[in-house]
Amino acid sequence: MSRSRGIGFRDNLIYATLVAIGAILSFAITNPANYQALLILPLATFVLGWIYLSNDRKISEIGRYIRVVLAQRLGKLNNSQQHLFEWELVYKVEPRRPPA
Repeated sequence: MSRSRGIGFRDNLIYATLVAIGAILSFAITNPANYQALLILPLATFVLGWIYLSNDRKISEIGRYIRVVLAQRLGKLNNSQQHLFEWELVYKVEPRRPPA
């Protein structure tokens, strides 16, 4: 099963942050004249972290919309009392996960 583009993008931001840190460190350490490049590290990690958090918030809002609004509307159209999109409810009660 393929993952959503938004979730994949969010997960890859962690790797992008690590690559950015490695690139800045390798540039700064190779030549003593480039030590000032280390001042870019906080800015780079802040920007990539901010993008990660805003993307994570949007993904959470989409999940909430599916659970609350879309499932109820489809249930009314289908005249069904059973839970639609049960995986949205089941994965949150797995014992190995901390409570959300």
